[in-house]
Amino acid sequence: MEKKLIMRCVYVQSIDEYIAAFEDGYRDIHYAGFSRDGLISTLQRRGENSLEYQYQYGKELYFAGEEEKAHKIYQELVEKGFEFAKIGLSADAAKGIGGPANPALAFRLLKDLDGKEYGMAYHNLGYCYYNGIGTKEDVAKAIEYFKKALDYGVANSGIGLARSLEQLAKIKNMAIDERAVFAALLRGAQCGSIKAMEEVADRYRQGLGCVMDKLAYFAWNRAAERAKDMTKPLIGEHSFCNPGRYGGFELRFADEY
Repeated sequence: MEKKLIMRCVYVQSIDEYIAAFEDGYRDIHYAGFSRDGLISTLQRRGENSLEYQYQYGKELYFAGEEEKAHKIYQELVEKGFEFAKIGLSADAAKGIGGPANPALAFRLLKDLDGKEYGMAYHNLGYCYYNGIGTKEDVAKAIEYFKKALDYGVANSGIGLARSLEQLAKIKNMAIDERAVFAALLRGAQCGSIKAMEEVADRYRQGLGCVMDKLAYFAWNRAAERAKDMTKPLIGEHSFCNPGRYGGFELRFADEY
């Protein structure tokens, strides 16, 4: 089945790179350029003829601190039938933007998107089930949704899946399936999660859930450090990085050592 949206994150350094990434299907785009006002203006203009660009315009307003304005845009988009904007409204409901915090509404908006092939909605549903936000805590359900999110390259879902697998084993008073945890972390690392890269490296060092491999340990540790070095000077502390042609971030993963 064709995937509707690629959610792997990507970092860009110019407005042109941002637009190129968006046109290529990326939706989790981190802008490291100097003219955020210029980016917002560009997205606003493009949003006049495209609901997807209008949503991205709302996201950038949110990142710029214009949370209430972004909230109104999400509402308008949902009214126009652009259901993906429910992800933004869900986050607003959880945080109390546009009204009192409403975890039940946050969860309900995400459930409206269940089965619609939106990777970030699956990830956020996993987070809700894991933490009991707006619904009863259900770690087995969290595992189900984090796995779905990983199919769309949602980087942090690897960590979410690993923690959920560990938690479920504790609940059932069973031994943790370290191979399954390692596999989850590896997928997250391959999607670009720096934290997952670090944990994968450490597991290769210990032989935890995998065969002990010093070369793989050094390769993944180096990958994590390079990702941090590339992103920190431009955009501060982030938990994931995606290599690619946008912004010139080229990261060689461990399978290339």
